[in-house]
Amino acid sequence: MSRSSNASVGDRVLSTLPYLLPLADALLGFGQPLLLQFPQLSVLALPLSPVFALYRTIPFAGLVVFLALFLLVVRNESLPHFLRYNTMQAILLDVLSSILGIVFQLVLEPALGGSFVLETLASTVFLGIWAASLFSIVQSLRGFYPEIPTLSDAVYLQVR
Repeated sequence: MSRSSNASVGDRVLSTLPYLLPLADALLGFGQPLLLQFPQLSVLALPLSPVFALYRTIPFAGLVVFLALFLLVVRNESLPHFLRYNTMQAILLDVLSSILGIVFQLVLEPALGGSFVLETLASTVFLGIWAASLFSIVQSLRGFYPEIPTLSDAVYLQVR
């Protein structure tokens, strides 16, 4: 059961912004096979396409955003816990997406090539990251702490 928070509307809206990071990472890293098969799904990414294009063109943008969010938001105890919690959860979702991207590049792509299995796995990762991010965004806007099993436990260890 998700805990309710007493976060203000501004904090609720701000807490959804860090989830753009895992959404962009999943779309750019794993979304291509699914979007090629179902172009209608590109409607999901259309409003965010300028952000994604900027994210892709700036060198080391992911690292800079990660460090800025971690050091300036998560470690700043003067900010509300709700905002720091959601930021850390978005960072961990992005780290998970990055680790899976490395596994795909180093292990699965050489072994499976452009096979149906690889495309299915990439689509599954894409849908999983997007589902977790969208769930977290909705819960944050409602004022609840988004609880994702195992991931939220790690977030609670980092954010006191």
